[in-house]
Amino acid sequence: SPTDIIPILESIAIEEPSEAKPVEVVEKKPTKKKQAKEDKAEKKSKKVNETIRCTDKYAYFYQDTPLSNWWTSPPILHDGHSFLSSEGVFMYEKAKGMGDEEYALKIHQADIDTSLTEKERFSKVKKLGKMCKWNEAIYIEKREEWMYTALTAKFKVDKAFRDVLMAEEYRGLTFVEASPWDKIWGIK
Repeated sequence: SPTDIIPILESIAIEEPSEAKPVEVVEKKPTKKKQAKEDKAEKKSKKVNETIRCTDKYAYFYQDTPLSNWWTSPPILHDGHSFLSSEGVFMYEKAKGMGDEEYALKIHQADIDTSLTEKERFSKVKKLGKMCKWNEAIYIEKREEWMYTALTAKFKVDKAFRDVLMAEEYRGLTFVEASPWDKIWGIK
């Protein structure tokens, strides 16, 4: 109880601060690996704003921005699995929605395969997503729901994604994927 603690607190001696000695400040330099990682993050963050073009109504993005589904995110937790991209979550959801558990698991494994370069991982995920069972009617009906699921999961863990979406400079604008190749999600 609080009254039992009072005698203990009273018995603790409070030391007066001794005369302070000057402290030498030594700047600790990051390791080469850490410095390279910091440099890469800084370079990547600079590229974000360079790759988003705005008009008075729209913020157009394509690649090299956290808005891209191919952006490598912190681990995105979904359906008991961890993913490295919202595209991986989307393709996984698509395969599951088509009733193709085998390809859903292959997509998940490809999305987290860090032995591959980002480009190789993305290519493999996309290829596997095209190989799963297919039903056009299901895809048309469910694709927006699957994308919403993927982006909501990404929003929960990816600060860079949240920061861009919530940035004052984009307030009131509609984000548009400016992919010239994507007939469904892009502007083609």
